[in-house]
Amino acid sequence: MRQVVLALLLWPVLASLAHSDDTAKQADYYPLAVGNKWHYSVELDGEKVTAIISVAKLEKVGDKTLAHLETRLGSEVISEEDISTNAQGAFRQRESGQEVTPPLCLIKYPVKVGDEWETPTKRGKLAVTITGRVDKLEEIEVAGRKYQTVKVILKTKLGAQVVSTTNWFADGVGIVRIRLEQPGNISTFDLEKFEKGAKKTK
Repeated sequence: MRQVVLALLLWPVLASLAHSDDTAKQADYYPLAVGNKWHYSVELDGEKVTAIISVAKLEKVGDKTLAHLETRLGSEVISEEDISTNAQGAFRQRESGQEVTPPLCLIKYPVKVGDEWETPTKRGKLAVTITGRVDKLEEIEVAGRKYQTVKVILKTKLGAQVVSTTNWFADGVGIVRIRLEQPGNISTFDLEKFEKGAKKTK
């Protein structure tokens, strides 16, 4: 009888654990569904504007599925890039129509604080060296909402010049804050709204 009572008491816990195992999934720090849109508030020349990054389409290239992202200010497309994701991380494959060779790792999976990587890469004929580092796990507040994030710092070296890009990634949302630092200029993009699309990359 004691075993029956114990089993009844433990059943909800065991069922919960079994459910957790069945639904366990890898974190998705760069969700790339067609139609996904990130609305960012950014200050440019002393004026606050909204930049919208959206997944316009998916394209199969060899064994990779590339998500084509467009960044708009108003109706104007100001930049384009193609991103792929796999079990090793998220990678920029193209920028402004030019191949990035080898692809640039934007965030490394599985996420581990302190991980570093270096990518001597080319965008078209432009050769640069980019270093990446998972800086820390950090809770930040953006547009009145709190996010648990992974802070990743990318530094691009072009001759004596260094440009730093810091991205804060949130699981299931993507980049909630972007900070660009270059000589004489710092810009911060804060997520105002994230709209989910319908289709997911595989």
